[in-house]
Amino acid sequence: MTNSIFISLLALSNVCPDIQPMSNFNTSEYIRSTWYIQQQQITSYQPNNTLNCVAQTLNISSTSVPFFNGPVLSVYNYANVDRPNGDSLNKNNFTLCARQVNESRPSQILNGPCFLPNLFAGPYWVIDAGPYSYNYSWAIVSGGPPTVRYSDG
Repeated sequence: MTNSIFISLLALSNVCPDIQPMSNFNTSEYIRSTWYIQQQQITSYQPNNTLNCVAQTLNISSTSVPFFNGPVLSVYNYANVDRPNGDSLNKNNFTLCARQVNESRPSQILNGPCFLPNLFAGPYWVIDAGPYSYNYSWAIVSGGPPTVRYSDG
């Protein structure tokens, strides 16, 4: 079955697709440079008027997270409010902490304020990136597995 037929059948069903974070994730390559978002779904913490010039920069961090001893990445999010080159959404340069909680699946990340334990962080899954493990020029990121089914599947 081709991918387009599978996607079409999935769109007709009432089941959310089963997605998993990517395997063979190269953290060093993923954090090599800033990511510029090309398409993004509106979320409760980022409404439509803040989806201008969205970018994210991640770096290895020495910051600690309460009750967590694994790898932590600093996450700096940038976006403009209302229009390109408008006011910055992150005026105070607030930095989050991404926690790689699953050693065997480092693409299954939890993201949240550094002072909060993992229990209060949200999922940030890299579903796929490419074209090669040594050179990521695109990535698909999800806030964990889908839980809401939209009309387009």
